Amino acid sequence: MLTRDPAAAGKTRLRPTDGVAAHALRAALLLDSLDAVAQAGWPVFVYVTPPDAATAVRTLIATDRGLAPQRARLTCAAQTAGDLAMRMAHAMSATLSQGHDAVVLVGSDAPDLPVQAIEDAVAALQGEGGGRRVVFGPAADGGFYLVAARTAPVEAFDGVTWSRHDVLAAVTARAEAAGFDVALVRRWFDVDTEDDLRALAGRVGGAPRTRVALALEVPHRGAE
Repeated sequence: MLTRDPAAAGKTRLRPTDGVAAHALRAALLLDSLDAVAQAGWPVFVYVTPPDAATAVRTLIATDRGLAPQRARLTCAAQTAGDLAMRMAHAMSATLSQGHDAVVLVGSDAPDLPVQAIEDAVAALQGEGGGRRVVFGPAADGGFYLVAARTAPVEAFDGVTWSRHDVLAAVTARAEAAGFDVALVRRWFDVDTEDDLRALAGRVGGAPRTRVALALEVPHRGAE
């Protein structure tokens, strides 16, 4: 998982709450996303930016009661320097170097992600040709919330213009051009904007910390 320290500014397209509420919301998104992916039962490596915030995120995880059953399988480390493509490739390669034969990379903005999506991604890597297969989880906004592979698909990320509606199409085309067999799992949702928060609130189940943070939020500017 790639994440930004919740204490650092980020997610600028989310509603402009005050500093305390914004921090709480970002922390809730991270913790819920961790809880969701940890349900698969595999080790979870959390790569943090800024690099010196890994200890703060480790403390945040350690003090969350809901993550207590999963805590032994959660490891925090610093993200590498560089653009998003470099940081994604590094996170995947670093995880594989720990002795794992497959890696699923997600962000910290899918707080109600079904565990079945993680399991389906790993299953899609099995069988003939699995060594050169890359699996994407399509996001509702045209990007992707998940990428899984047995080797970091560096070519798929290189040269991509991020935060566009055609990101998934771009990385898919690059992966196929590099000789990867591309597979897709279920479409799901990440949280980048205020509309995404409203959509999350309207879905049933999941993301308990985020729902609490939204309920306690200071009304944003312009609200009655």
